[in-house]
Amino acid sequence: MSNAKLKNDLFKSELIENAELVGKYDFPLLKKSTCVATKAIPFDKVGKTLDKQQWVHFYIDDY
Repeated sequence: MSNAKLKNDLFKSELIENAELVGKYDFPLLKKSTCVATKAIPFDKVGKTLDKQQWVHFYIDDY
C-alpha cells in the first residue's frame, strides 16, 4: 500500500489483514480464549495506573 493510501486509510485495514471475516457484515472472527482475568481495571482508569499486568473492562458505573 502506498504512503498516500496509508494516510487516508481511516478503516485501518492493516489491523484485519490476515483475519478470517464471517457473517453478513464480514466481522473478524475472534478465537476462543481460555485465559482468566485475575485483576481488572476500568477503561477510564487505565491512563492513571503503572500496573500493566491487568485486564481492561468496559463497565463503568454511572452512579
